[in-house]
Amino acid sequence: MKKFLILAAILALFFAGCDEDSNNGNNQTMLKINNTSDYDLLSVEYSGVNFGDIESGKEIIKEVSSGTMPVFFFLQTTNGRIRCRTDMITCIENETKPFYIYNNTMITTVVTERQRTLSALMNILNNETPNPNIRVLYNDYPLASGGTIALGDIGKGQQNNVTLKITNEGEHDLVITGTRPQISGNNSAQAVAGTYSMQRISYLETAQVNIEFNPTETGSNSFVVTISNNDQTNGTYTINVTANVKNTWQRLHGQAGRRYGIYTAISNGQGGIYAGGFSSNNTAALFNINQYGNLLNTFEYNTYNGTSGYVSMGSAYNDYYSVVRGQLTNEYFITKTTSPAIQPTYIGTGDMFSDSNQQYLHMTPTGILRNITGYYFVAGSASLENVNTNVITEGRVFVHRHLDNGSFEKGVSISLNISGISADSYRVRGMALLTNGDVLLYGLAKRSGRDVAFAAAINVSNTNVGSWTQRWAATYEVSGKNNFVWGHFWDGSDIILLGGSDDGGFITKIPGNTTNGASVSGWPKTIPGIYYAVFCSGLTFSDNSGYLFAGAVGYSGGSGPHGGEDAWVVKTDKNGNLLWEKFFGGTGDDWVQSAVEVSDGFILGGASRSPSIAGQTRTGIEDIYILKINKDGTMD
Repeated sequence: MKKFLILAAILALFFAGCDEDSNNGNNQTMLKINNTSDYDLLSVEYSGVNFGDIESGKEIIKEVSSGTMPVFFFLQTTNGRIRCRTDMITCIENETKPFYIYNNTMITTVVTERQRTLSALMNILNNETPNPNIRVLYNDYPLASGGTIALGDIGKGQQNNVTLKITNEGEHDLVITGTRPQISGNNSAQAVAGTYSMQRISYLETAQVNIEFNPTETGSNSFVVTISNNDQTNGTYTINVTANVKNTWQRLHGQAGRRYGIYTAISNGQGGIYAGGFSSNNTAALFNINQYGNLLNTFEYNTYNGTSGYVSMGSAYNDYYSVVRGQLTNEYFITKTTSPAIQPTYIGTGDMFSDSNQQYLHMTPTGILRNITGYYFVAGSASLENVNTNVITEGRVFVHRHLDNGSFEKGVSISLNISGISADSYRVRGMALLTNGDVLLYGLAKRSGRDVAFAAAINVSNTNVGSWTQRWAATYEVSGKNNFVWGHFWDGSDIILLGGSDDGGFITKIPGNTTNGASVSGWPKTIPGIYYAVFCSGLTFSDNSGYLFAGAVGYSGGSGPHGGEDAWVVKTDKNGNLLWEKFFGGTGDDWVQSAVEVSDGFILGGASRSPSIAGQTRTGIEDIYILKINKDGTMD
């Protein structure tokens, strides 16, 4: 009995193995294609399963899904590959389906649906004139020959990419022998086409043509793209590309997840700007931007935690220089380059140590300039911290002088003295050089709980740095309002200080040779804004017709004309009387902090948090917002 049970178990295992083999070992649905014809079958496919090429006299077996489908494949003819299919075949679950292709198997061409035996079909295809058919697509939509691509409003000089796809929808291969499409028309020189991605296109395969259009003329622009290929009767396409090119433009530049923005800018000497700003929360950046708003170069440097951006920059003697706070609270760095397109290098530091009373000097640089003798001056706010207790003991300002090679030469930190203002409330926003060589510091301070604008002149002419002292200090205010100064520019022998107040832009004018800081008669004054308003930058019109001020309006409690905070551009006459004002931006917060005059307008730079501006989508948390306007403040 025991032997019988053992034998029964062995037989059960044996028959189970035989049954498993009859069902492909593990219950798989299989298709075995056997090519017994005289022709190779190329790129064979059944229900999404790729069998590859099956040469004459070969077979391939693969797992497939059950169902009823034809077998698709290509035949190689003298005129190229032709996509074909067989009649329907049925694969049953958990079984192996053998399928044979003979010379007399009925085959159907996919495009024209001609049905013949395989040998008869190959004879016809090898001896007929090819009849390919192409379709041209733009943004995945088909274009008829003679159709038009309307690019709409675009900025002069801004690169625009037009991508065309040539898809073969014909029965035969499409052979492309040209290396690029032909471009003609009034603006043909402004359009450059790349090469095709392939030379032979099979059924439903696509070649791509990339055309770069860089318009240099304003107004109505157009060019014609002609795509001509061999071996076709209906594959020559003529596409008209049109655009309305404007002299003015608005651009956004940024990266996903990052903050980008511009604080200050100067001319790059080539019709564009060289700008200082930030490219993340704690990364300072310098941007070289051409006259069309294209971002050419970005150079980045780490800064102190909680700060961002280059705070001041300038150019002199063919050098571009700037200052940025360092990674520690008691250091800053001067960078310099001979070209905005070249990586700036550190040429000096302003780290300062503890003094004789064991106090650290914390510095926040807000300005850098160079005098005619080649010295660099760096200045800003400062405070003293006890080394042992880490307690801030005194608020100050600092002025440092650096040699031509950037090395620190001498400097001083001092407490300013203005009646009614505590020394720890001074916040320096910028600096200038007065005509007598004094360093002018300006910004805001507190008096009786209110912000007041101030300026102070530091005498730096003495050889002994210990004798660098406050020559004079003054405050500027519109009665009953908070006021502060943010920036400055020169108008001949006068300095225009600009900033903000409770309800408008704040401006005042002082002589460049002043001995007491008093404003010119009739100044200061405010330019009314919408809710919150501030001027961040300004300049004198090159034709001497007035002043340009740039900044932002609208904040908490209200919004600008476009929504949120808007970029605000104002022109006044020489007496500070409003001539016109313009607002720019999207539905979110937008502002400009720099203004540079170019030959045919102004380039303004700042930042944007709007979802989109002028058809461009914001990329990062905050993007660079840069725009060009005409001299009258309009946009084309």
